[in-house]
Amino acid sequence: HEQLAALRDRLGERTAAKEELRAALAIAPERPNTLRRLAEVSLATEDYRTAAEALIRLARVRQDRSELRWLFFTLGEIYDKHLPDLRRAEAAYARVLKLSPDDLEVE
Repeated sequence: HEQLAALRDRLGERTAAKEELRAALAIAPERPNTLRRLAEVSLATEDYRTAAEALIRLARVRQDRSELRWLFFTLGEIYDKHLPDLRRAEAAYARVLKLSPDDLEVE
């Protein structure tokens, strides 16, 4: 499924790529690379709800500070600009600052 998703994405068939990624996650629900890829494809297609869900799931299985910083910053932007939920946006940005206190982009 992951290889088909990559192929479909290269062909510009992003909706089909998302379906393949979902199928891969049905088999192995915590695969970080698959979750990140689903988030990226969903962001590219402006499917912000799916992107947010994938990012939240990814946050549960990742520990790399720089990746978590990207992940929570992206969640903050989603909840700030695309799926208005200021409480969630603030919580996501607060996590970014906790991970990277000198992050000027968030301040």
